[in-house]
Amino acid sequence: MVTVRLTRKFARTLDGVDVSRVRVGQKMTLSQQAASLLVAEGWADPLDIVKPVNRNGNGNGNASVPKPTPKRRRRRMRAKKIGG
Repeated sequence: MVTVRLTRKFARTLDGVDVSRVRVGQKMTLSQQAASLLVAEGWADPLDIVKPVNRNGNGNGNASVPKPTPKRRRRRMRAKKIGG
């Protein structure tokens, strides 16, 4: 089970997941598949953080943690007037 926080909601169900009893900003505990789907679609943010495995033997678990990637913003396409 994975805990996520709902970031936006436009319907009672999102991609087949019932969110009728949850408000934006509230936590939800879902199956791995449902949580991954909502996070991938931008409906939720993950709250469960998996601790990294220390593979270098120096006792510092942060050595193997990759830097977070910034979220990409979608660019809106504007229609150009033709001949006017």
